[in-house]
Amino acid sequence: MKKKKILFVMTDMSLGGGPKTLLDYLKGLDNKKYDINLYLIRNEGELINEIPSDVKVTAYILKSDHRLLAMYKKIKLLCSKKQIKKQFEGYDLVIGYTEYYPTYVVAKINKYLGTKAIAWIHTDLSKNPANFLKRIIHKVLGNKLYGHISKVMCVSENIGDVVKKIYPIVNAENKLNVIYNPNDYEEIVRQSQESINLEINNKFKVVFVGRLSSEKNIALLIKAISVISKRHDIQLLIIGEGSEKDNLRELTRNLEIEEKVNFLGYKKNPYPYIRQGNVFVLPSNTEALPGVLIEALALNVPVIASNVGGVSEIVDHMKNGILFEKQNEEELVNAIEYVMKDFRNNENHLVNPKDSLKKFEKKNSFKKIESIFNEET
Repeated sequence: MKKKKILFVMTDMSLGGGPKTLLDYLKGLDNKKYDINLYLIRNEGELINEIPSDVKVTAYILKSDHRLLAMYKKIKLLCSKKQIKKQFEGYDLVIGYTEYYPTYVVAKINKYLGTKAIAWIHTDLSKNPANFLKRIIHKVLGNKLYGHISKVMCVSENIGDVVKKIYPIVNAENKLNVIYNPNDYEEIVRQSQESINLEINNKFKVVFVGRLSSEKNIALLIKAISVISKRHDIQLLIIGEGSEKDNLRELTRNLEIEEKVNFLGYKKNPYPYIRQGNVFVLPSNTEALPGVLIEALALNVPVIASNVGGVSEIVDHMKNGILFEKQNEEELVNAIEYVMKDFRNNENHLVNPKDSLKKFEKKNSFKKIESIFNEET
């Protein structure tokens, strides 16, 4: 049987949830059924070397391209029928794996070549991008171009609800599908067994893993640690890199808790650190479906998270974790101290039922993906 030729269009392979889950699909889709191709708008990103060798990669904007040339290329690709035909003929299905530009590209491919196109939404479009004018521009563009998209994949029910409000055509034409990102629990547990050297093994450890960016609101967590450290012996492990790192370091200095907060940088394998934590905290202002919470639960680590986006689809309040109102420092302090009390008393009221993670299993995501691919090709 002839293999179906599938193209994923992606912005780049920078660190983040989108590129990480894309790698899961690139590695996990059956290469006996599918000829998988990847088109990168920008040929860059820390994860680029992890792309499987059997995936053909085409890059549009090169690292060496001047900023103005890169901008010209992006506009030209969207506006030129000739460019679309030249670069994208011969595919059975094209997928814009992130919102905005990759989605607009596959919509244009459908418009000019008739190839079935899928959009994949990983973020809360009502809050991203942060700039209000940019959101309005994307709303106008999206409502024009989503007519050329046959299916819209959303990574959570919450994100799906947002998409239907912003792009009425998605709801009117019944295009929306919710597909949770794939999780390989056995692999997560296996990787968590890697040996690491922590010099704070006997202290209560709070763990955060993610980008050090403003929307993750790590400053709130640091302030909460400052309050708790006046009453209890506690350590915070921050794993990740990002634009807010210097500001967060300065905050720890101002609060005089430098010895309580450990900036460990990016870790290719964060699971041993999560496993050794006593609680995992995600204090974000906005989230789609944060896979890191699923990973922490898979390692039987209690989780505390702000009740935003699709978080409540993962965390069942006071059952497998604790939800708190975003930006509420007092609620976060109380939640951490609740888990600390359990730890001191050798108790665990936040038990993660095994079946609570079933819907996020890798096999369920791939089964649904392949079903949609078969419908569309």
